[in-house]
Amino acid sequence: AMLEMATRENDKLIMSMIQAFRMQLYALFGRWEEGANYAIAVGDSLADQIPCSTMVAIDPFFRGLTLFAMARKTKQHKYRRHAKKAHKTIRSFVKKGNPNVRHLE
Repeated sequence: AMLEMATRENDKLIMSMIQAFRMQLYALFGRWEEGANYAIAVGDSLADQIPCSTMVAIDPFFRGLTLFAMARKTKQHKYRRHAKKAHKTIRSFVKKGNPNVRHLE
């Protein structure tokens, strides 16, 4: 119901939060392939949609987790390339002084 409402009303906040939670669930339940493909499909769109959210700092970690798992499992370059981009995002947050992501690097 919430997804339908967000889609109908084009609510970017709810859609981006659903996107972030979906990414976390893929990682937490070990659905690496689905999570990695979803991470490639959505990319950094969460940061573009709601840059002030705390999820922006956490999302690259879960994207990177699923992407690194699939890169290790399949040895495919497409997963490794996107995983490195997610890691680079986290490193940039650390470099800029965000204390909430130091442990994610």
